[in-house]
Amino acid sequence: MGEHHGFHGVLADLRTPATRWPAAQILLRLGFSMAVLTGGAVAAWRRRDWPLLWSAAALALLPVVRTQEYGYIKFFILMPIVLAIGAARAPVPVAVALAALVLGLNAVPLLSDLPAQRRLYDDRVAAYSRADAHGCWLTTGWIPPVSFRWPGSVCPILGSLASGAGEDAASVAAAGRVALTACLEDCFCRSSAVFTDDMTDATARPLVADSARHFAYTAIDLEAVVLPLQRAHLVSRTGSAPAVYQYPNDEQRRRCGLVSHHQ
Repeated sequence: MGEHHGFHGVLADLRTPATRWPAAQILLRLGFSMAVLTGGAVAAWRRRDWPLLWSAAALALLPVVRTQEYGYIKFFILMPIVLAIGAARAPVPVAVALAALVLGLNAVPLLSDLPAQRRLYDDRVAAYSRADAHGCWLTTGWIPPVSFRWPGSVCPILGSLASGAGEDAASVAAAGRVALTACLEDCFCRSSAVFTDDMTDATARPLVADSARHFAYTAIDLEAVVLPLQRAHLVSRTGSAPAVYQYPNDEQRRRCGLVSHHQ
């Protein structure tokens, strides 16, 4: 789906010539997906295939009734199972044609993106070679790109807050907040160096502020952890996008003092 930033954002992109075609591609893929789902539902209704219809309806309701969970399990694992069962009951020519269309819609953007992904891989391998096993990767999200080549630890702000465990919603949220505080302390106070590609003030402040607000995180001022871009030490190749930066030693020490004296 590319840089899919919400349905309203895609519609807004249609008004700009530079983003019109990517936005149209997203809408075409969404339209095709809805057509397949609708066709499958109609065919199941005609067959009176109630288990399949109930399964699809339950998955459609999950985003409404289970808003605290991400959609990966709902749609990337469970929905394909329902669609596979529906395809197995469809005429063979129809199933083969739909499978070929789905393969083409997914393969074309993946193949066209291969050169950019190769450049990203080469850039990241070169940048990650500047770190050792005691280095820490700090990110607003989850993991660094090409994460299997990163040699150190990872401190993800959203990933820590959203990955708590517990018996109820309150204990899950509390565990995530504790995990983030410990993660930041380890990253700034116990690592040999701190690296990032998105924790600079060019983009990070609204992202971390939104995460703190959503998860009611108040132990540490996350905006104060953000690295000013003019103080960032560039470690990736010139022209790499996104660039990789290192917190200078004095900036790392200052944030160690900040995160180790939290309330």
